[in-house]
Amino acid sequence: MIKILIRKITLPNHRDFIRYRLIKVVLYVKLCVLLESLLVTNKKIVACLINEKNLEKKIKVSFLIFEYHRLYGSFININKTRKYYLKLISKQEFIEKNISEIISAKIELGDFSKVKERFFNSRESIIRTNQKLLIDFFENKNNKNLDIINKKFFKMINNKSIAVVGPANPLENNGKEIDSFDYIVRINILLSDKSAITLDETKTGLKTDIIYYNDDMVRRWEETIMSLKSNTWNVFKNKKNSKKYIDKTKRETCSTQTTLDFLRGSTTAGSMMVPNILFDLLKYNPKKIKVFNVDFYYDGFNYMDDYKKKINIERNVAIFSKELRKHDAFFNYQLIKNFLNNKKIQIDKMGMRPMIISDKGYADRLDNFFSKYTY
Repeated sequence: MIKILIRKITLPNHRDFIRYRLIKVVLYVKLCVLLESLLVTNKKIVACLINEKNLEKKIKVSFLIFEYHRLYGSFININKTRKYYLKLISKQEFIEKNISEIISAKIELGDFSKVKERFFNSRESIIRTNQKLLIDFFENKNNKNLDIINKKFFKMINNKSIAVVGPANPLENNGKEIDSFDYIVRINILLSDKSAITLDETKTGLKTDIIYYNDDMVRRWEETIMSLKSNTWNVFKNKKNSKKYIDKTKRETCSTQTTLDFLRGSTTAGSMMVPNILFDLLKYNPKKIKVFNVDFYYDGFNYMDDYKKKINIERNVAIFSKELRKHDAFFNYQLIKNFLNNKKIQIDKMGMRPMIISDKGYADRLDNFFSKYTY
């Protein structure tokens, strides 16, 4: 029996199963310990959160409840518990050790009041610089700090129109409009017959000028990506891959992306590709950006078949659904809504469908497609 268990643990498909079952036990134990310290009588958790006067203890309990639902519950409950948790975080007093967590929570909630005052009084850092910059973008302002950008990329896209084209099956024939932009950004696309996206003149457009790669894509297709000698500009998530690309191709046609990892303080969530790309592009002060062929999982995972066949054979709806929980779909959903406050940002009809409904309506849609897949 022990030998069988060891063999299962060594298989990649079973590592997450074991790991998140252990996390489930740890979360349960932590919650029990907290409740025991908070309650004399056997009250319900909800009553505890309502009646408990100590904000720090309420935050600890609400976080455990949110984290449990994020990994194992429905998306409706994820939405409810995360909003309650973020509101508690935002009520904390500003002190240096928790300032990033509070600022991140306020940014997600769209509450920027008094935040900037605190920025200027706090110790400056790259995290603080990016947090201030993100709020500037949400308030429809340009980037004035040109010391934190790639100068070549700036000359290329500054004051230009940019189309960001996703992999979803489009609802409309946007190809002609896409190709009319000055620069076309595509995501994790391989300029070879291995690409999961077949470019079509009427639906996706044919031009590709800039490609954003995540680390997993580079890991799986490093040889193909690092040997490309096309005229595209490539954007990588870390400096190591940028340096490797320059060393192998002898061409400095790449940059390192600035991601939204500095927002992880509130719900430990990670940003997905589109919010990261929007933040990175806005730093270069383009004229406008329009997002095409991205539905933010409103219709499920509608490009799974081609992606699985050509990019990652191990990928399936169950694995993706777990990744969606880990990244926290509502974290990314709210970021996109905030980005839409910037007049430079537009989204096609496909992507606007989830943006014009309530977060509860969005939670219902996610539950329809993904709720049965948990850790």
